Amino acid sequence: MLALQPLQAGSPTTLEKNPPVTFAAPTYPWSFSAGVTVRSIDADFHLSAPALNLRGLGLPRGAGDIGLFSGGATRRYDNGSVGPDASAALLPGAGLRSGLGLTQGGNSYSEGRSAFTSLPLSTFDFYSHSYSYSSSLQSTSVDVSDSDVGVGPYLEFSRRLVDSPSLIVDAFVGWSYVETSHSSGQRTVARQSVFQRDVRHTYSYEGIDFSNPAFGGITPPGFPNASGMVIYDAQLYNSLTPFPIGIRGPRQTDRVTNRLYASYYAVTGGSLDVHLNEIPFGVKVGRRFGDLTVLAELGGLLAVIDYDLSAESRWYRSSGSLVSRQSWQDSDADVKMGVFTGLTLQYDLSKDGRWFAEAHGTYRWVDTAHASAGPVRVKIDVSSWEGGLGLGYRF
Repeated sequence: MLALQPLQAGSPTTLEKNPPVTFAAPTYPWSFSAGVTVRSIDADFHLSAPALNLRGLGLPRGAGDIGLFSGGATRRYDNGSVGPDASAALLPGAGLRSGLGLTQGGNSYSEGRSAFTSLPLSTFDFYSHSYSYSSSLQSTSVDVSDSDVGVGPYLEFSRRLVDSPSLIVDAFVGWSYVETSHSSGQRTVARQSVFQRDVRHTYSYEGIDFSNPAFGGITPPGFPNASGMVIYDAQLYNSLTPFPIGIRGPRQTDRVTNRLYASYYAVTGGSLDVHLNEIPFGVKVGRRFGDLTVLAELGGLLAVIDYDLSAESRWYRSSGSLVSRQSWQDSDADVKMGVFTGLTLQYDLSKDGRWFAEAHGTYRWVDTAHASAGPVRVKIDVSSWEGGLGLGYRF
């Protein structure tokens, strides 16, 4: 057993030999600073185009298949008309049908035969069209990136937790705001070819042409614009005339033509305005070198990304004339969390250390936001280096 030695008067104790580490209370524990921040924001545009709406082009459709005149309502073609029945027109109310119809217009040519004993027989051709359309779309999406640098204010409020010659620790929270504008420009993103299927309906009648000199240029009473008289019911006519010559009845033929009707191209563009509010919070750790304080900072942040996206697509004919224009809008705000790290330098401006100038630089990482309007999609990337200059006051 070791004998306990009596404590000599005046001998130092263990606590006196190894006193605990203590930090002096900071002279000015609070500080406030404000200044200007600079920040870069990227916008990645993805552009496409909606298909051209053929219905909105006002494409001609034609009169369609009008059919042959059969004694009822007048048939009106692209180049003239057939009807009414000659007997019904000349002797209204008698209820007669002759198989003959009056014509206006039409394309006539002589057949080299005669009708009604000595009158030259002609063929009258009338026509109408039926148009239908198809198209072929060649779409090429375009990606465009655009960056802009925004300058705005920042504020910061700090509380000093540790203040010693070899160590300084601050906790802080702040706010900053920048706004940027971005544009994709106008880009050609699609080409569309429109093809026309043209069915030309031709309606042929045999009859007499009033303009033929053999007829003397006479027109039926009450029908001064009549160009001729055709046989629309050959069986009825042949049964009534004492001079049957084998008149053929009216007939219809169709001819189909396919052709490239027009070519078009689409131009799409987008513009984006971004308003970025951030609230950083974290700690700063460093030390003082005379009037200069160097602090490394680390923390998280809350970012509110407010955006306004405008998009427009225009379709032009190959000749350059505008045929269609559509526009879209999208405005919203995304809230994202992020982190940051960086460095702050503070230089005392007053002898008591209350006023100071500061410069800082950080890299801030924030998840991307997305916006879309019509055929335009945008990825908004606010992750970037950020720097600022400001003035502060400790209290």
